Amino acid sequence: MNDSNKTKEQLLQELADTRTQLAAQQEAYKILDTRFKSFFQAAPMDLVLFDHDLRYINVSPSLAAINGKSIEEHLGKTMFEVLPTPEVVAQVEAPYRQVLETDQAIIDAPVSGESPGNPGELSHFLLSIFPVPSLDSEKPDVGSVILNVTEQKRVEEQLRASEEQYRSYFDAALIGLAITSPEKKWIDVNDHLSSIWGYSLDELREREITWIELTHPDDIEVDVAQFNRILAGEISEYNLEKRFICKDRAVIHAFIAVKARRAADGTIQDFVALVQDITERKNAEIEQKRLQNELISAQQSAIQELSTPIIPIMNGIIVLPLIGNLDSVRAKDLMRTMLIGISQHRAKIVILDITGVPIVDTGVAAHLDKSIQAARLKGARTILTGISDNVAETIIDLGIDWSNIETVRDLQTGLKVALTSLGLKLTV
Repeated sequence: MNDSNKTKEQLLQELADTRTQLAAQQEAYKILDTRFKSFFQAAPMDLVLFDHDLRYINVSPSLAAINGKSIEEHLGKTMFEVLPTPEVVAQVEAPYRQVLETDQAIIDAPVSGESPGNPGELSHFLLSIFPVPSLDSEKPDVGSVILNVTEQKRVEEQLRASEEQYRSYFDAALIGLAITSPEKKWIDVNDHLSSIWGYSLDELREREITWIELTHPDDIEVDVAQFNRILAGEISEYNLEKRFICKDRAVIHAFIAVKARRAADGTIQDFVALVQDITERKNAEIEQKRLQNELISAQQSAIQELSTPIIPIMNGIIVLPLIGNLDSVRAKDLMRTMLIGISQHRAKIVILDITGVPIVDTGVAAHLDKSIQAARLKGARTILTGISDNVAETIIDLGIDWSNIETVRDLQTGLKVALTSLGLKLTV
């Protein structure tokens, strides 16, 4: 029906209906606006809504406070008029413009700056920006949720500073430090330990080198046994000396102290190891032991020479005076000394003086007898002198037969016998 054909009553009725619809829409918009504003007022986060010209449509009270203005001072103004500094505006404008141009949301855009609400203190925010359909324009509005991460940043900075301090102490330590997993893999090693082994932490990880591969094969068993005792809960730490094989294949000696660190639930989190290079000390101990053995050997040799000296009396005659207890070891050395003396001095007669020997047992007697027989084989005659009463009684009691050995009372008599046998005579 054309409007010209409508009656006045019909037109008035349509007008009334239209007014009723408009009133209902206005009421609905009013309710929606009230709820929208209530949402902004009550939201436990910072919210803002801009139109396509970046003018404030609404802002949450907490965000308004951060900007140092009331909500009313924001409304209708651009961000350039409200935000505190050009530096903040420069950070904020770009992501909002991008959302308006692309109609694509941006999540967690970072913004930092000094806000009027916290003068002299740097604040940090993450902006999640998204397009919002406009009620009165074809162009979209743009809204965002702003997360204040200042405290989080502060904690992160403190943690980073703490980690840097830990790292500086860790690497500055004049002893090797390492952290390993229960699977024997490297979590961290300090610079000192890297310099000892010749491997950086990255090399150890890339080559999948565990501390087993770095340990000398002969020392693996004892180290693994102690490590497994920690895993079994029998002990919480252990110390030992072991050898490592370095990158250049050099073998070093080290003292290690290993301790398990456990999580709150009691499971082993990792192992902390202290590694001290004691190679120089070990080499010094080895050298000291070698020198000590040489000294002992020299002393023993000197003692042997002093305990059984060879005294050449004249051509063809040598004297071996024995003093002190004559044990089996000295008796054995006697034969060697006697034979050397016979060869060096071309001796035909050996005077073996035992005046200073207090005791002779069966073993010593047997060695003396063998020495005399060995001298005889070298073509030398042996005269035994200085047999004391005690020694004579012992020989008889033991049933030792010295009937084939030439014996005389004392050294003087022995010299006379020796000279006479060479066709010489001792005169006083």
